[in-house]
Amino acid sequence: MAKLNARGRTVLVRMIRERMVRDSGGTYRERITYALMSDQCILRKVVFLWESNNKRSDSGWKKLWKTKETPEEFERRLGELGFYRADRD
Repeated sequence: MAKLNARGRTVLVRMIRERMVRDSGGTYRERITYALMSDQCILRKVVFLWESNNKRSDSGWKKLWKTKETPEEFERRLGELGFYRADRD
């Protein structure tokens, strides 16, 4: 399993959005996390938690792309989409 701090990089900003989703399969909680790393890579992790049976599905960290945004710009852009800044887990 890869570590977020591999190759000496660190997390600059971590943004999270959580929401409850109801569909024909039942109710589940969706948690999307974006992390801006010190090497300017953006990582995403999606977690689903089903309320009815307490099952969890986790996508793991996926590299999306590199950006030239500053941490402040990254935080502002995701904040406009409903994300909030998270402390380190």
